[in-house]
Amino acid sequence: MVVAARRHRDDPLPSRLAAAIFNRLFRLLVFSRLPVDGFDFVLLDRRVARAVAAMPEKHSYLFGQIYWLGFQRAIVQYDRAARPSGASGWTFWRKVKYFLDAFTAFSYLPMRAASALGVALATLGFCYAAFVAWMRLLGDIPVPGFAALMVVLLVVSGTQLLVTGLIGEYLWRVLEEARPRPPYVVARTLNLEAGGTTAGVRQR
Repeated sequence: MVVAARRHRDDPLPSRLAAAIFNRLFRLLVFSRLPVDGFDFVLLDRRVARAVAAMPEKHSYLFGQIYWLGFQRAIVQYDRAARPSGASGWTFWRKVKYFLDAFTAFSYLPMRAASALGVALATLGFCYAAFVAWMRLLGDIPVPGFAALMVVLLVVSGTQLLVTGLIGEYLWRVLEEARPRPPYVVARTLNLEAGGTTAGVRQR
């Protein structure tokens, strides 16, 4: 496949900043070999096109699917000229949805970050609950009911965060199993008949 990578773009500054953040985050967290400034066009041979068509995913990132396949790539640099007339239909909220779809389709980092945040907050909550209980035993909390209320609130909230993170881990694995994406891609086969048996293979 041939990737037309942007070398320069005559876009407004907000668009350039948003694209730069997206592309560099995607390179850092998902595909390290993605072109630095992204790409808009790609030329695929029939074999790659069939592999892409075999992944009818919803809310996905098409260019990410192409790179995920792992076929040999050639990059052609080009300069993206400014729009001569009209207004782009690529609105802010469409960009936000595009950003979310791309990362949730190819990276578990958002879910793992949420799980880590839940574990951290739950740990702090349990520690503070133990501290409140200790202060109550020492008699440093004169307000009746404050210690009991805080301990119950912190323990229950921490437990909910831990359980939510655990459910998220399971949901991510269910998503990976349900997503119409093959576990591997066969580029080509040699000496195989239609039924998958070998034909004409000789040992030396």
